[in-house]
Amino acid sequence: MSTSERAFRALLREARLEAGLRQQDVADRLGVPQSVVSKIESGERRLDGVEPRRAYAALGLPLADFAARLEAAPGAEAPRGDAGPRRGHRGRAVAPGRPRGGAGRR
Repeated sequence: MSTSERAFRALLREARLEAGLRQQDVADRLGVPQSVVSKIESGERRLDGVEPRRAYAALGLPLADFAARLEAAPGAEAPRGDAGPRRGHRGRAVAPGRPRGGAGRR
């Protein structure tokens, strides 16, 4: 499990506790058993698809606020989009928006 996944889970739990909610309260808002919330917080189950947005709403936390807190969390990894320049198949940096291959060559 990556550091960013651990930071994500910790932030979900922290947000739940700050909101004064029990796992059962969040589960009721999501329409799932309490065990699902427990498994998400412990890392036994991942949130996929639209589930994160539903979880933030259940915690009363706007998506943008959650994302900002996650970005600032210790040990959170940078998103892949910020990992540096795009690389071609030979490891060379590829300029953004520049045609590759035979397209546009004369």
